[in-house]
Amino acid sequence: MNRKDNSCYEELLRAIAYGWLFCKQKGKKIISDMNYDLTFEQVFVLQVLEKEDGLKLSDLADKADRERTTMSRMVDGLEKRNLAIRIPDKYDKRQKLVYLTKLGRKRN
Repeated sequence: MNRKDNSCYEELLRAIAYGWLFCKQKGKKIISDMNYDLTFEQVFVLQVLEKEDGLKLSDLADKADRERTTMSRMVDGLEKRNLAIRIPDKYDKRQKLVYLTKLGRKRN
């Protein structure tokens, strides 16, 4: 790769980073205005689960671009609000799958 290609990639990465920050800031504002009492990240997780319910915690963490321990705490918060629930996987009891509750579907 030559220097010109690197410059183009750097500009693209910068644009993506600023775009992501802009979307996150606007998302936080919308969530605040709606009085959801949830973080931007929690709403994002609800959106992921709405599209693909019943994910393993590790898969959910990958899709939300979060560490597994962070995702576990986030799901704990959603469970306390009765928005999500963990259910043991019928094929692998060591795994738990995360599902939206009825309230979680309404809230989303």
